[in-house]
Amino acid sequence: MFDHEPRRWTGSSGRQVGSMFRFDPYSPAIDADPFPAYRRLRDDFPCFWSDEANAWVLSRFADIVAALNDWRTYSSAKGNLMTEVRNRAGATIGTTDPPRHDRLRGLVQYAFMKRNLDSLTPAIRDIARDVVGTLKGRARFDFIADFSSKFTVRVLFATLGPKARSCSATTRPSWRMTMRSA
Repeated sequence: MFDHEPRRWTGSSGRQVGSMFRFDPYSPAIDADPFPAYRRLRDDFPCFWSDEANAWVLSRFADIVAALNDWRTYSSAKGNLMTEVRNRAGATIGTTDPPRHDRLRGLVQYAFMKRNLDSLTPAIRDIARDVVGTLKGRARFDFIADFSSKFTVRVLFATLGPKARSCSATTRPSWRMTMRSA
C-alpha cells in the first residue's frame, strides 16, 4: 500500500500517487463536500492513516464490512470515535464487544422493536410539538441546542421508560457528548 518512506504513497493500482495527500475529517472543506476525498481514498488509499483524526480510515465497502464483522481484530472496546469522549469507551453498546455488547443490546432491543415504536408515535409527535412550541416566535434558533438535543433526550426517555418531569439535567451532558467536548 505504501513504501516505507514517510508520506510517499503508492495507490492500490501500484502507481505513485504523491506525498501530499491528507484526510482531515474535521476540515470545513471535507464537511462541505467530502465526495472527492472519499473517491480519492477509495481509489488510492483504501486503508489510510489520518494524522488529523488519529485513526485508520477504511474507504471500501468490502473492507468496512469485514472490519465490522471481525470484532476480535477491530475491537470497539477502547472506543470507536476519532475523538473519544472520556470514560465512554467500553461503557455503551457502540463501544463494547461481544459478549458484553450482546447483553447490552438485549436489554434495549425490545424497546426499539417496530411494534413498540409504533405505539410511541403519538407521544413522539407530542414531544416534537412541545419542543417546536418553545421556538414559536423566534426568528432564529440553534437546531442542535434548541431542538435536536431536547427532542432526542425526551424521545429516549419516552422509549426506554424512565419518567422525568424535566430532562434539563440530562440535556446538558448529552449536548456535551454530542459535541465531543471532553
